[in-house]
Amino acid sequence: PIILVVLTWFITLGILIFYSGELVWKERNANVDQIYDALPHPNWVTALSKIMAVMGVLLILQLLAVGIGVIAQAGHGYTNFELGVYFREMIVLDMLGFLFLVVLSMIIHTLVNNKYIGYFAFVIFFILNIFIWQPLEIQSVMLRYGQTPGYTYSDMNGFGPFVPELTWFNLYWLLFAAVLAMGATFLWVRGKDNALRKRL
Repeated sequence: PIILVVLTWFITLGILIFYSGELVWKERNANVDQIYDALPHPNWVTALSKIMAVMGVLLILQLLAVGIGVIAQAGHGYTNFELGVYFREMIVLDMLGFLFLVVLSMIIHTLVNNKYIGYFAFVIFFILNIFIWQPLEIQSVMLRYGQTPGYTYSDMNGFGPFVPELTWFNLYWLLFAAVLAMGATFLWVRGKDNALRKRL
């Protein structure tokens, strides 16, 4: 049912928001940041590993959702499991969308440098990114962070004519997310001089 899909999506989003913020603040919350920051590793290793950790958790959740979907179909007597469709929709397209949000969360927490304000800023940005464009009469998907043109899957054509648009727009946002990830890496809080002005 659609309610379970929406509920699963909201749970996944909640885990994304909470876990990405917790990972940024992990060492500081445990009061071992001075030791950790003194270790001889570049900032990009830290940022990339935290992004990969969140994405790993989200991938496990998506795989669990696929498994539950297959079990629910089998329970209703349906045996033509289209795992390829599940893979393309939930493991490729959905995970790309989650990646864009994880990177956004990381840069917001890095810039704000306050865990709870970072959570608040991310949620506000997420809500505004969904609802603000229509009142502003902006229809271009190139301005709506992480969004792609609408598409429809059909048994006859699959994703058909939507594949080029989805590919180019996901590549576009992937490159934009890479720029944000580099920004988070360059501005990563390390040491006692954690003021944004000094990091800049």
